[in-house]
Amino acid sequence: MKSVLGEYPNNWKDIAQKQKERANWTCQHCGKICRKPGESIPNFIARYFGGDIWLGIDKWGNRPLDITEHPRKWMLTVAHRNHQPADCSDENLIALCLPCHGRMDLAAMPQKLRLKQELNPDARQLVLHL
Repeated sequence: MKSVLGEYPNNWKDIAQKQKERANWTCQHCGKICRKPGESIPNFIARYFGGDIWLGIDKWGNRPLDITEHPRKWMLTVAHRNHQPADCSDENLIALCLPCHGRMDLAAMPQKLRLKQELNPDARQLVLHL
């Protein structure tokens, strides 16, 4: 897999899976429990709320219906702290729920643009024309 900032390693899926398992399928930023691949939504809701979904409301105010309506919010991803896909050292990787990953990427936009310009001087022209 290729990004503007470089190549992901061929075994990226395995690396990401191990990082998610190390994090126990929990966002390492906000602490949200996330859905495992292939886990049905009813099984995830039961695991998330400890089995008693009728009493379920988490510290963020989420209810079982929120999971059903917006399941991607509970997807666990793996981010590179330095935004360089080739650096897959344990210290550089962090398991994040999709909303936290998006906020991290948004906050890092200036750094990512600078890295793109350093790695590819033609990218500066592309950014300036957008």
